Amino acid sequence: MAAGLVVGLLLFAACGGSSATVAESASGADEPAPLADIDGPFPVGERIPVEKTFERFDGSSGTFGELRGKPVLLNFWASWCPACIAELPDLVEAHATYGKDVTFVGIAQADQRSGSLEFAERFAITYTLADDPQGDLYRQFESISMPVSILLDSEGTVLERHNGILTSGQLDEKLTALR
Repeated sequence: MAAGLVVGLLLFAACGGSSATVAESASGADEPAPLADIDGPFPVGERIPVEKTFERFDGSSGTFGELRGKPVLLNFWASWCPACIAELPDLVEAHATYGKDVTFVGIAQADQRSGSLEFAERFAITYTLADDPQGDLYRQFESISMPVSILLDSEGTVLERHNGILTSGQLDEKLTALR
């Protein structure tokens, strides 16, 4: 019984859907975003260094500099995460709607490659997928739950960190505002 309560509380916390936005950050929206150290952390209001790298599923390296020019939705997920599984159909649909205007990057956090690949195939994910096997990038974004979505402006500044599931309506609202 106690174990069930703990699991339930953990799922509730993971799906709570809390957000931090630039408006709530110390730097404020009117000031230029400072350039974060390449090793983070990357809190709301800071710009990600252009040379910060990530590894795509195909084994190639990408940089945050390559993502500049359009707003970005980073989504940390894992094949073992029930909340991530619940959120994925809405993310795939949002990508189909907003993918021309917003870059989507799904980052498998602390997941086994075989599980990640099966997950991506099962949900027919067509946007860029990357690996974060040790959770280093996840921690640099000061994430506390799964899934977590990070919204970046076209210059790489962290606008918002949303802990928990993003619903279809929330995605529409946030992505429309980014365009």
